[in-house]
Amino acid sequence: MHSIPVIEGYKILSRIGEGATSVVWKAHQLSLDRTVVIKVLSDNLSREPEDANLFLKEAQTAAKLKHSGIVQVYDFGQIKGDGRYFLVMEHVSGYTVGEWARRRGRLKEFDAVVIAHHVGEALKYAWDQARVIHCDIKPENLMIDADGTVKVMDLGLAHMVFSAGIVSAGSGENMVMGTPNYMSPEQASGNDNLDCRTDIYALGLTLYHVLTGVLPYGSGDALDILERQAREPLVNPQSSNPELSDGITRLILKMTEKNIAGRYQDWTGVLADLVVLLHKQREQSAAGAAQNRDEGKPGGRAAKSESAGADNTAGFNEGFKECPYCAEPIRKKAIYCRYCGKDIRKPQPKHGAAAHTSVKLRLKPVAMPVPARTESSKKPQVKTGRKCSHWAGNLRMMISLLLLAFLAYYWYNKVRYKRDVVTPLKSQFMREVGGPAKIAAAKMIKKVKGFLDENFEDLEEDNSYGK
Repeated sequence: MHSIPVIEGYKILSRIGEGATSVVWKAHQLSLDRTVVIKVLSDNLSREPEDANLFLKEAQTAAKLKHSGIVQVYDFGQIKGDGRYFLVMEHVSGYTVGEWARRRGRLKEFDAVVIAHHVGEALKYAWDQARVIHCDIKPENLMIDADGTVKVMDLGLAHMVFSAGIVSAGSGENMVMGTPNYMSPEQASGNDNLDCRTDIYALGLTLYHVLTGVLPYGSGDALDILERQAREPLVNPQSSNPELSDGITRLILKMTEKNIAGRYQDWTGVLADLVVLLHKQREQSAAGAAQNRDEGKPGGRAAKSESAGADNTAGFNEGFKECPYCAEPIRKKAIYCRYCGKDIRKPQPKHGAAAHTSVKLRLKPVAMPVPARTESSKKPQVKTGRKCSHWAGNLRMMISLLLLAFLAYYWYNKVRYKRDVVTPLKSQFMREVGGPAKIAAAKMIKKVKGFLDENFEDLEEDNSYGK
């Protein structure tokens, strides 16, 4: 039983899951007021410096990947109390593809192709941007968010998390890293020189599992599965699900080719074939919908069987309804569709012309109506201020130009002839203005002095009278 970790800045809400190497907790980040997921490493991995350094490097790499199909990494640190390392990730309020497949037994081909396309785009981005491979693609690591977005979990971290490998009983030797049923032969053999073709192989086996409902190489001892993974060819998925198309079957078999040279060499080829499959399935869906409309007309096959299926329809309407997004049957009290994962509480867009109307912001002011002119308003209005401001502006401009011209003249005489043109002007100004100014100042000082003397004499007389 693992104790609840105490991490500064986070409030632990509940435990989500537990594995051999880590415990995953749901928490609340206090500073940003949001729900996050915290993965706490086990004591053994946290105490190994090599594993801790790998964890840090992989966390830094994953944090740089910004893609809508990748679960984002927010924070990394070490718990002060016990020294365990933790990783803070984005919280996805949905369910895994594995849970979806277990509920339904196996997924529809169209849903599986859509999932594979989203996952392929995310892994292609990770490989092209940072040469990051997942090494542990499986249904449990693929999430369906509440809005229907497919997200890849633990991207870039699987290499560290499974660095201890699968240990043979009593041998103490590290064999491989990853989940046996989805590992490529080169990964199962312990080859360190891996590339994106390893993830292509794992996604192919994931498609096999969710479309057939059967594990590719069964369950049981991990080493036995690894041995079958490396030697036995993959059984044709149509043997477990005859409804699969030839296109998806060829795609899975090419993605899971044992010889790495015969496999898809990059994600571009995989995505191109997935797009072709999506177009074909949409065309088939459109053709099937048209056929159903024809059969629903009076006299058609659907009309003839209407009375026969009345009881089934009544039973369906009692406890179920159709999803507004994927038209799958879901319970009336359901909040999320268990097939497409979307929130069915959101209001649906209106059909018809109203759905395409949009409101544009009015960027220009609305023209106000002009009031009718009265007799008083017909009188000529005297405009004031504009003319004065116009002449004042011209005057300021002329003064500025004269000042600039004088400064240029002064600088020219100073540099060219070593002559100061300001000094003669200053002397003449002092001769004409300085003399009268001095006389006026002397008269002013004499008057002030006389005023002060008279006041001081009156003040002395008052003081002597008081004594």
